[in-house]
Amino acid sequence: MIQSHFLFPYNRDTNNIL
Repeated sequence: MIQSHFLFPYNRDTNNIL
């Protein structure tokens, strides 16, 4: 999700899960 990427730009792994 793009929003998750903005919230967690340092956690790409978490971004994939979220």
